[in-house]
Amino acid sequence: MEILVLSPKYLYPPNDGGALGILNMLKGFKQNDVNVHLICVSTNKHKAPVQVHNELLQLATVDTVFINTDVNVKDAFFNLFSSESYNIQRFASIEFELKLIEVLKAKIFDCVQFEGLYMTPYLKVAKRYSNAKMILRAHNVEHHIWEKLATEQQALKKLYFKMLAQRLKTYEITMRQSFDAISTISSEDEQYFKTLKGKAQTFFTPFGVDLQSYQAEKPTDKNTIGFIGALDWLPNLNALNWLLNEVWPLVLQQNENIKLKVAGRNMPREYLDREDENVKFLGEVEDAKSFINSCAVLAVPLFSGSGVRVKIIEALALNKPVVATTIAADGLNDGYEKFIEVADSPQLFANGILNYLQNGSETSLKYVKDNYGQKAVVAKHIKRLKLL
Repeated sequence: MEILVLSPKYLYPPNDGGALGILNMLKGFKQNDVNVHLICVSTNKHKAPVQVHNELLQLATVDTVFINTDVNVKDAFFNLFSSESYNIQRFASIEFELKLIEVLKAKIFDCVQFEGLYMTPYLKVAKRYSNAKMILRAHNVEHHIWEKLATEQQALKKLYFKMLAQRLKTYEITMRQSFDAISTISSEDEQYFKTLKGKAQTFFTPFGVDLQSYQAEKPTDKNTIGFIGALDWLPNLNALNWLLNEVWPLVLQQNENIKLKVAGRNMPREYLDREDENVKFLGEVEDAKSFINSCAVLAVPLFSGSGVRVKIIEALALNKPVVATTIAADGLNDGYEKFIEVADSPQLFANGILNYLQNGSETSLKYVKDNYGQKAVVAKHIKRLKLL
């Protein structure tokens, strides 16, 4: 089977859930003897090196195209007077389109898999130059994220975020009419897309993990809580602020010896310069698995987003208990309640942290193996593609 994958970011280092989700799908394709050609967008945030990483070349034939996706105030302003989504518009590029045409002319593919909504501006071109089945892998229901973010803003910013959310919603509704299939990474997102009109078959393919690459270790400090997330993404930044301002004082009231370690790409200077005896701000870390392993409990206090939180599945694969909000835990397969404490108020969240530190949790390894084993997950995905 020949599959062309279009990615909105370069995948190394895989330090965020989106990159890791795409990379693990490529590994699953390789394990199931699927040939893959990958075209990545290279951005200022996820810039491809001159020499593509060997690890990536072992999984696919790789092309990269640079697109400046940075928010431009002038472009954002003029976009107000159009009906198009600025979020989507930033990823449209003639150079990427030309590379796509070149690849499609050179080879026949069975499927073209679009990794997320931001690659969909290239759907018409792909259909024009290929008879392959067109698959949208929906990492999130994007407008749900922006609707929630809008509720957290004030005045003009609230109105602007609402407009972004509405345009994304209008755009997403057309996707089920345009693709042959939509693959979601959470069952909740699958149900949403199934409510929309359109021809696309819709199915759920969870995030898969290669358990052999996850070796659980005891924490370096049994009283250490971990938080990890890219801090140039507003939901993560809001989550960290809530944890620090609302939850952490309640934790320290009960045990002043507990420590919090915070890791994340593009950490604001105000955190890096902050001196706190009980909180350590690390910035970006080389290895997310090692960071999670060093902690006794992982905190995931998200209040906006959809899809599934890859960091939670990684923590469970490392046998670490998790305290998460309802939104953060949404999308996980049933049975997680034994090792994830769900709490939406500061006091309950603090109680969940303290409970796991004192009592621990049941092992989560069987749950991860049964629900998120990489080879089996991707094999099922491939089977569905072949039936299209």
